[in-house]
This record gives sequence, structure tokens and C-alpha cells, in this order.
Amino acid sequence: MPIRFLPPVVISLSALVCLALDFASKRWAQASLVSGFPQEFPKVASLGFLHNLLRLHLTTNTGGAFGFGRDNSALMTGFAIFIVVAIVVFLARKPKYLASAGVVELVSIGLVLGGAMGNLWDRVSVGRVTDFLEFTFVSFPIFNVADICIDLGVALIILSSLAGKNENDHGRENN
Repeated sequence: MPIRFLPPVVISLSALVCLALDFASKRWAQASLVSGFPQEFPKVASLGFLHNLLRLHLTTNTGGAFGFGRDNSALMTGFAIFIVVAIVVFLARKPKYLASAGVVELVSIGLVLGGAMGNLWDRVSVGRVTDFLEFTFVSFPIFNVADICIDLGVALIILSSLAGKNENDHGRENN
């Protein structure tokens, strides 16, 4: 496969994996959990640490992160469409960026895109987003796999940018 096709493939695969995990986890939560009744995270030997960190709590929301846009599904759907379109347009118009981006950046973009599409799917199909993961050790909004993908993608983009800036700064110091 020619190298120029690699960036779109990496972005697409990470977005599809995120979208599939989000879709499957939300369908599982809707079928297995009772809305409004928090449940302990199952104790599974390999995932025992999650029991102390997370609880399952099925809910839905029409807003965005931290209550932004609450009860304004149309605004939030429009915003989600804007984000997805903006990412796709940016990538289409910046082939040099794609060619120079590392795997971490490409996967990060895919995570943000996949997470945005996962929540957008909920907004378009049912008018609200399904959330079901709740931290037990801190008061924090209930979230879902798409939210995790978006947050992880943004964090990796920031860390990658900072690492690149530090490399450039060190390069200037050595000259």
C-alpha cells in the first residue's frame, strides 16, 4: 500500500474501532441496565481495579459535556455535525499535514472523529446520548465510550504537540 494512503486508513480504522466499541457498549447498557439505578461494576478478575473506580449508571442527556446545551438537542446535534464536518474538511484540505503526521496523531484524530460520530449517531437516531459510566471516587458527569475516545484523542493530540514543541526547542538550543 502506498504511504500516501496510510494516514486515511489509520484515521478511518481508529474511528471505526471507536464507533463500534461505543455502539456495542451503549446497546449493551440499554439492554442490561435499569435507567436511574446505579449498579456496581462487575467484579472480573482481570478488571478488578475497575470495580473501585467505576459504577454503571444508565442515563441519557440532550446536552453536551458538563451540562452545556442541556435540553437543547437541536443545538447539540448541529454542533456535533459541525465538529465531524470540520475534522473531515480540515483533513481533506491539509494533505501535507497528513503526510507528516505520526501514527499517534493519526490515531488521535480517528479517536476524536469516532467519538464525535458515536454521540452524533445517538443524537440523530434517538435525540439524546446514552451515558452509563460513572466514577465512584469523584463527582463527575456520567459518560460513555465515545466520550472516552474524544478525551483520549484530544489528550494525545495535546501531548504530541507538546512533545513536538519540546523537540523543536531542544533542536534550537543545540544549534
